[in-house]
Amino acid sequence: MENENLKILWVDDEEDNQEAIEFIINKAGFIPIYTAKPEKALEIYKEEFLDLALVLCDYMMPKMNGFEFRENILKISDSVPFAIVSGQLTKEMALEGISQKICGFLNKPFDEEQVVAMIAKETLSRVQFINENKAIEETFVEEASAILDEIEPFLLSLNFNRHDPDAMKAIARGVHTLKGSSGCLRSNTLTKYIHKYEDLFSPILKGEAALTDDIYDVLFRGLDRIKEIVISISNKKLHLYKLEDLLVDLNIKMEDFSKSIQNAENRNQRDSQASPPPLQQKLKEAISVPIQMLDELSGYSGEITVIRNMINKIIFSLEAKNSNDKDVQGLRELFDEMHKINSTIQNRITDLCKVPLSGIFKPIPRIIRDLARELGKEIQVKISGENIRVANSLVLVCSNSLIHLVRNSADHGIELPNERLQAQKPAHGVIEILCSEDNNELQIMISDDGRGINPEKIKEKSLEKGLFNEDDLREMSDRQILEIIFSSGFSTAAKLTDVSGRGVGMDMVKSSVESAGGQIDIESKIGIGTSFKLRLPKPKSVLIINSLLIKCADRCFAIPQDSILHVLRVEQEKYQAMVQKIASGYVLCYNNHLYPILDLKSLLNISDHSHIHDSNENIKEILILQTEKYLYALFVDGIMDSEEIVVKRINSCFNYKGIYTGATFMGDGSVALILDIKNLAEFAGLKIIETKIQQKDDGKKIDKILSKNDSMQDYLLFNLDSKTLYGVPLNQIFRLEEIRENKVQYCGLERAVLYRESIMPIYSMEKLLNIYPKKLEKENHKENISIIVTQYLDGYMGLEVPQVLDIASGEKNLIDKIRDRIGVIGNTFIQDKTITVLDLPTVIQNSDKKKV
Repeated sequence: MENENLKILWVDDEEDNQEAIEFIINKAGFIPIYTAKPEKALEIYKEEFLDLALVLCDYMMPKMNGFEFRENILKISDSVPFAIVSGQLTKEMALEGISQKICGFLNKPFDEEQVVAMIAKETLSRVQFINENKAIEETFVEEASAILDEIEPFLLSLNFNRHDPDAMKAIARGVHTLKGSSGCLRSNTLTKYIHKYEDLFSPILKGEAALTDDIYDVLFRGLDRIKEIVISISNKKLHLYKLEDLLVDLNIKMEDFSKSIQNAENRNQRDSQASPPPLQQKLKEAISVPIQMLDELSGYSGEITVIRNMINKIIFSLEAKNSNDKDVQGLRELFDEMHKINSTIQNRITDLCKVPLSGIFKPIPRIIRDLARELGKEIQVKISGENIRVANSLVLVCSNSLIHLVRNSADHGIELPNERLQAQKPAHGVIEILCSEDNNELQIMISDDGRGINPEKIKEKSLEKGLFNEDDLREMSDRQILEIIFSSGFSTAAKLTDVSGRGVGMDMVKSSVESAGGQIDIESKIGIGTSFKLRLPKPKSVLIINSLLIKCADRCFAIPQDSILHVLRVEQEKYQAMVQKIASGYVLCYNNHLYPILDLKSLLNISDHSHIHDSNENIKEILILQTEKYLYALFVDGIMDSEEIVVKRINSCFNYKGIYTGATFMGDGSVALILDIKNLAEFAGLKIIETKIQQKDDGKKIDKILSKNDSMQDYLLFNLDSKTLYGVPLNQIFRLEEIRENKVQYCGLERAVLYRESIMPIYSMEKLLNIYPKKLEKENHKENISIIVTQYLDGYMGLEVPQVLDIASGEKNLIDKIRDRIGVIGNTFIQDKTITVLDLPTVIQNSDKKKV
């Protein structure tokens, strides 16, 4: 349709013509509106005239003729072209048509082609006018909404500081700009209303009137009315507002509006000031993009990653067969550059799919301000972290949850001013919202300095409502008691109000958060305040995760690296000592912790004859995994590689007990399943770990265990071409890498390699420690070199060692009597062997870094 939203109104009392009339109007490219009753047509005209391109009316009708209908229309608006349809045309009708500004006459019965031609001719200028005004109004609404969003926080700030000149000037600038730009509208209703609002605010700005509570409320009502009128422009309802009715909002007693002037000279100086300059409008440098299009782009980016992994394996194969081929080396360099660009594109797509939290927080200060007045309280809102960008899927969860939580804090948490003063608190309470990011998690803390939550009152209400019995409550911890407030139907409100009392708000908050895979924690102290902490996992726009590929029998599985705490390769002799049978299961003792150990092969029923305690393999592969609620060890048959994978959803019929997050395509085209660590633990029947240790009679024993754990730390053990064994604290190491020698390049005399989208220098650990300062480069080159990667300054540094031996636990307190060179911080005993412990930052900073 050429004119998608434009309409033509046709009034004809002969209803047999309706089908033909609608067909002709559709053919002309407009939306038909047909009615046989002129009274109904007048109502339609009042509602739709802004979108009407033409009105056609039959001359002879029972209750009023076409000219009488035209007279009624002119009382509403004369902007829409009007034509008469008649079986005969007289001279008198023609003269009457000129006086009533009728654009033309159509013969009846009408000819289809003649009507279409007439519609095209008479609607041309009207359609152009409507489209131009539509563009102007859309631009105005967008800019006006932005200005109003800027004004409201300044007006809210005046609630606690009525004499803030910067806030007043900002409001005046915004209102003045809004008044000027509203002149582009066809109606002057908004312009005149803002002019009256400006007249009300101007004496306050000049210091001639005090900003009393009554005037403050009027200013807020006026701002709300301006917002309402701006919205009506988009809905094409502006013409329904009458200025005299609107101005009632701004009426106020003049005696409340006067203020004596202390200094006449200051008054004259203020009067001579020029009008506030208009706000500088920023150039629009953004466009709207449909979310569906971004999702499609994310999908294509994921497919590129799958293909990239396949190509990578092919290149590795070519390098092994043609290690000295320059074309293969060039292919590797180009591929590495393509990988860098692809990663950048994926990150940009992820950012595009996010929106700032500030959009969620904008209404909260106003909501609390109105709620505080309703409750007779004084409440200040503090927000930080609002510029954090989150996925669009989290916006609705955050919005609904935050509104309920802050309303709950305002109603139940913050006390009345006199109560706060009696408790030696400031009269106004504070609700603080703090947003932060932690790895792949969004955290939002909502806290107040109110009365706190009384567990005894919760118990009382729980018994009263029959949610729990006394035995249940007696066995609950304080934290579990507090979590009762999330139960459906629970409320401590004394009576039902518009604010609270129904017992559904907090239950909805918890359900909403958990539906997004998050959790909500609560802490409260009587007389101090309450805090709620929302922890929401950040969904990935491009479903690409870093994973560890593991082997189970002849199958390959992927485990998200974020869930992996430790990777252990244990010899058979040590394995027998570390793994013990307890009841019907097994536990792993590692670093003085006991982890329940699961056998992946047995869980997935891949082999019915596999037992973790009687394996004949010399090396055992064990992963220690951690989720929010579970901590356990997983026995696997082998560790294959670390790789970025694209997550593909799988049908529920293939996902037994939900133990798989999805599937992924491997580099060789095969399919690997991605394990869901949390659901795997639940499937195995593991118990949820307690976040707080309940200390009773065994409190001293627990303290002793914790203090012992605090004295231990993990070391990476390696040897150099000497008789000494060396160790480095594991927390100083970023990663361990095996890098092919042919990937190492030279920057001057120094070696380097492309690593994680940057150039990483490689230095010999032997050279850094001056063990063999005159050592020449060996003749027999290795295909792979072992690199300890550490973070240094703003990048990474690689330290080459001949061989990495193990990761083992040792004492933090070192014997520091023997230190023969810079970088050695002491010695410790691990597995009956003396280990020389190095401090990597000291080694790097105090070395001449000469290449071997």
